[in-house]
Amino acid sequence: MSNSNHIIVYPIANLKLDVSIKQQLWIENVHIIDKILLSRNIKKYGFPWTFYELKAILKNKPQADIKFKHIKEIFRQDGEYKNIKTYALIRVAGDDQKSISEGFARFRDILYLLASSQFGNKFRGNIIRFGSPENVAMILDRYLLIPSTKGESLYRASVWRTSPVRHYVLGQRWKELTRSHFFPSLLKILNKEINVNSNWRLDLKKAAILAGRSVLSKEIPLSFLYNMIAIETILKKQGESYEKVVPERLNFIFGWLYNDKPRGYEIIKNRISHLYSLRNKFVHDGQMLNVEIEDLLETDYILSNLLSNFCRLTKYFINKETVINLCGRAEAKRFLGLKIKRFKGLRSLRQQYTLRHLTKIKEKGI
Repeated sequence: MSNSNHIIVYPIANLKLDVSIKQQLWIENVHIIDKILLSRNIKKYGFPWTFYELKAILKNKPQADIKFKHIKEIFRQDGEYKNIKTYALIRVAGDDQKSISEGFARFRDILYLLASSQFGNKFRGNIIRFGSPENVAMILDRYLLIPSTKGESLYRASVWRTSPVRHYVLGQRWKELTRSHFFPSLLKILNKEINVNSNWRLDLKKAAILAGRSVLSKEIPLSFLYNMIAIETILKKQGESYEKVVPERLNFIFGWLYNDKPRGYEIIKNRISHLYSLRNKFVHDGQMLNVEIEDLLETDYILSNLLSNFCRLTKYFINKETVINLCGRAEAKRFLGLKIKRFKGLRSLRQQYTLRHLTKIKEKGI
C-alpha cells in the first residue's frame, strides 16, 4: 500500500454544472467539477501530469499501462463516458480497500446531499435522478397481458427510462429555485461558513442525506420511511419516545398555524400518530402497501419545513438541546391553554398538488 495521497475520480451520471456556478461546487471536502473544466488543467486539480503530458505518454507508448488509457477515456466526448458531464474528486489517504471504501461512502453521501436540493422543491413525479450509471440507461420492459376470457394473449414491450432524459442542471435556474429552500443554508453549514454545534451539523447532514435518499428512491414506502427516520433524527434524542416527543416538538414548529382552530394540537398529534403507525407496520410487519402518496407528501411537508427552519435560523437553533428547550416552553404554554405564538422567522411552505398530479403519480409512480 502506498502512503501517498490519492484522488478518486467518480463519474456522476445525469448531472451538469453550468457557468453561473463556475462549473464547480465544493461540499465539505469533495470537489464536484465539470468535465471540460477539469480536462483543461488536470494537474491543477491534483493529477500528477497535465493532459498534454498524458497524451504524450499514450502516443509514445502504444502499449501504455491500461490506467493511462482509462484516464484519457474519461475526458472523451464519445465511448463509455460520453454522457458524463460531471465528476467528483475525492482525496483519500491510500490505495487500500479501506480508503477506497471510505471515499465511496463520502461520494455516496454527497450525491444524496445534492439530491436533497430537489426535496420539497420539485414535485414528486418530476424528480430528476442522477448519480449512478443506470440514470442514463433504458430498460426494455416485456410482459404478457392475458384476458380472463378466451382470446389472444397480448405480448407487450416498452422502453422505460430509469430517469428523465434531461440532466439535473446546477446553474442560475437552480440557484433561483433553491433561494427559499434549505439547501443553500445547509451547504454553508456543511462547509463551516455558518457555525453551529458539531453534533447539530451532523444531525442536519444525516437528515438531508435521508431526504436525498427519499428523493432518489422510486418507491413510495421507502421514501416515506427515509422521511420518518430523518424527522426522528433531528427532533428526538436516542431513547426518547417518538409518539410522545415528536408531536410536542412539531407543535412548536407548526402549532401557530392552528391557533384559530379548536383542538389544533390534536390535529398535529393525530397526523403524527397515523404516520407513526404506518412506519411501524412497515418496519415490524412488512406492510408496505398501506403507505399512500398522501402520506409521503405529508412527511415531505414536515421534513422540508424542519430543515428549512433549522438551517436558516441557526441564530436561534444552535443545537438540538436549544430546539428541545424551545419546544418545551411551547408545550408548557399549550398545557396552560395559551396560544402558540409564531417563533421569530418560522415559516411553513407546502407544495400544492392537484388531483390530476396525484392521479398521475398513483398511475406511474414517483
